[in-house]
Amino acid sequence: SSMPIHLMEKQKNGDKRIRDALSRKIDIDPWSLGTRQIWVHWIVETMLNDGEAVVTPQTSGMMISDLTPAPDATLHRPANSTTYYALYKGYQLEAGNILHFRLRPDPLQPWRGIGPQVQLDQVIKSIITTAETKTAYMSSEYKPPIVIAVNSDSPLSEEKERTKFINKYLKRKDKSEPLIVPADLMKIEQMKPLSLTDLAIKDGVELDKKTVASILDVPGFLLGVGTFNKEEYNTWISRRIMAISRSIEQELTKKILYSEERYFR
Repeated sequence: SSMPIHLMEKQKNGDKRIRDALSRKIDIDPWSLGTRQIWVHWIVETMLNDGEAVVTPQTSGMMISDLTPAPDATLHRPANSTTYYALYKGYQLEAGNILHFRLRPDPLQPWRGIGPQVQLDQVIKSIITTAETKTAYMSSEYKPPIVIAVNSDSPLSEEKERTKFINKYLKRKDKSEPLIVPADLMKIEQMKPLSLTDLAIKDGVELDKKTVASILDVPGFLLGVGTFNKEEYNTWISRRIMAISRSIEQELTKKILYSEERYFR
């Protein structure tokens, strides 16, 4: 979203950047309620979440007055139809009258876009479970856990008596205070607790982050896994970021420009 959008024109001595009302509209003020940075950010984030994003152009006096994001637009293609349309706020808009940005084509409906949401949902559930496990472990009242050995005929073998004993000797207002119990009443042993490493929390989080990076096709170090690699970063820019940029460029050029000598870059 920080990349400028240039209006270019093919000329004999090389392509030249055009600076006019249209170029300013697209690059600076495409949307009345936001800047180009906000506008492109919404398009790309929506594409990454849902696979596609719809923008509805508004015109005034044959000039583009607004390129409005349409988050609630739904796309439909009638049976045996060669085109499709969008329904937005009660209006039916033909495919040629909307900007339809797609992350990648749906294999079954190539005119639609598809995103990584299904795979991400599964990974997110795993990350949430890992976080809950870590929180529960770190907030445990008895750290390290203890085992209290009593005789089978002891009063503590009954649940009510154990509850009284726990409330009297093991409950503390300050959990950092030591446990103080009568030495001749029972035998207390300390168990070595499982660490976060034993629970594979760290490995699990790293694996989930690597999975997310793979699904979104971004370098792992951008999500805190691994170290920065210049070649990997440059490859990501030229392959992944360039592909998204090209899809935006081509949709703007196809739907907005009449001149065959001009294009957006």
